[in-house]
Amino acid sequence: MLIKQQIAERQARATSAVTRVLERPASGKYGDYKIKSSSGRSYRVALRGPGLFDNYCSCPDFAVNTLGTCKHIEAMLSRVKGRRKTSETAEYKRNRASISLKYGDTIEVWLHLPAAPSQELLALATQYFDPSGLLLRAHFRQFSEVLAAIQKIDD
Repeated sequence: MLIKQQIAERQARATSAVTRVLERPASGKYGDYKIKSSSGRSYRVALRGPGLFDNYCSCPDFAVNTLGTCKHIEAMLSRVKGRRKTSETAEYKRNRASISLKYGDTIEVWLHLPAAPSQELLALATQYFDPSGLLLRAHFRQFSEVLAAIQKIDD
């Protein structure tokens, strides 16, 4: 209940959160945006999908709230929701691997594979991550080595 309330508060504040979009993706609605917030600060908002934990914002709230969203993400999702051009209805297709933190009851390390991963990257993912992309607990102490291996394969 408290989580839903916190998300609803961010959605309510979203209407005035973004004063200007400074940069937008070259094509489609999903991609990286640079926005100017009502506080006058600029943030990077990465839209990857409509759900919680799909997206990223460089604001301080997103970094600590563990909700998977913030008012800036909610504002940008609201803005792009009405855009219905054919070229913008496709889902985001990741072309490189990335690592993020997944917040919930515990904080997890989450691997996002590209749409067409190499065999080498798939083998590494199978070795260190579960089928949903979460780093296996047995490999937490080796995280720096796992990250270095991913960077070597997929920069």
